[in-house]
Amino acid sequence: MDDVAILLPKEDTVIKLHKFFSEHNIGTQVRIAIDIGVTPLGNRKFKRIDTLDFTNHDLPAILTYHAGKGTEFDNVFIPFADDDMGLERNPFYVAITRASSRVFITYSRKLTSLLKNVSPNDITIQ
Repeated sequence: MDDVAILLPKEDTVIKLHKFFSEHNIGTQVRIAIDIGVTPLGNRKFKRIDTLDFTNHDLPAILTYHAGKGTEFDNVFIPFADDDMGLERNPFYVAITRASSRVFITYSRKLTSLLKNVSPNDITIQ
């Protein structure tokens, strides 16, 4: 499958998934911000890592819902879409609208109630 993005709600989950793929020698593209501490003025300081290359459709991209804003991928995977994950409507909407072809939403307990108004004709459950 080409042109794949895995969108996650939180930065720490992006980091964990990227680390998991790296440990298993699976290449990825990533867009993350790593908290590197507090400045002398008390502000948070972040180091940004962005290896997204929109001409490379072979490596999956891993990013947050927020970081996905303004991007488009043929295939988008949204894992952990459980009702108890505290997903917010607007960021979740951004995530599902990043797909130009297909979106795959997975969950393990109860599917998020954010999809309750989606027509059953538009959903394939496997």
